[in-house]
Amino acid sequence: MVKKKAAKKKVVKKKVAKKVVKKKVAKK
Repeated sequence: MVKKKAAKKKVVKKKVAKKVVKKKVAKK
């Protein structure tokens, strides 16, 4: 269970990072 939760957090962080990158690119 703990390992699965950690994996989900990593996936969420990757998705958030992609959104942040898109926002930065949009500003430029």
